[in-house]
Amino acid sequence: MRLTLAGKNLRDNLYPAFTMINNAVVRTRRNPRRKRIVVVVAPVFAKCWLIPRIGSFRRQSGDVDVVLVDRFIESTVGDADIYVDWGSFDSEGEVVAERLTREMILPVCAPSVCQDRTLAGATLLHRHSFPHRYDFPDWPTFLAGTGLEGRDGIDPHAGISLSGGLVMDAARDGIGIALTPSTVAHDDLASGRLVRPVDEALSSEFGYWLLTPRTMADVSQINDFRAWLLDEIDRSVGRFVQDSAHAVVKPAY
Repeated sequence: MRLTLAGKNLRDNLYPAFTMINNAVVRTRRNPRRKRIVVVVAPVFAKCWLIPRIGSFRRQSGDVDVVLVDRFIESTVGDADIYVDWGSFDSEGEVVAERLTREMILPVCAPSVCQDRTLAGATLLHRHSFPHRYDFPDWPTFLAGTGLEGRDGIDPHAGISLSGGLVMDAARDGIGIALTPSTVAHDDLASGRLVRPVDEALSSEFGYWLLTPRTMADVSQINDFRAWLLDEIDRSVGRFVQDSAHAVVKPAY
């Protein structure tokens, strides 16, 4: 069964209204004595960068409760106050889009995996069922783009495939080498938990963005979270300039 053209037009025209009704009902149910924001966030960004820092926002805001929701749990997206997602967005329609980061895509692994500073002999970790719209490079694309294709007998298709944040978990556990955005890898590289096996990296047109519904633009706790997030990005990884020491940055793929 498929929607007719009239049905599609009806759906598209009614969706914003139903979303506003849903959001109004959700806010009515909330405890008026406490402020709360629901943040829908890309799970890898949440686990590797946001969650280790969210305590500072709670200490700063005092009376604001934060609910972090996995980006891929679609049933709760309609309740969101603000979004953090990977991609490239424009401020149009009902959403204000602000770029948080510009990224390099780089290989990372546990120190024990790449003591000879090469990819040769290491297990490559592949992202399984990654959304095509994310335009994230796979290993064949990365190796070709950085000039590493065919070097050291690397088979770009061999290795282990994992979903979502499991790729980073496997890299930390010494299972193999993962491709990851520089912001996601930042804390692990700073602590020495992960290292870069080679200097090559790909610059990316994509990055993490802050998406705020225009209906939320004047809500105080939303503005507080937005300001805190932008400040944390600036202080930790730089909003527009990533730490590129020892990196060979190739053109965007």
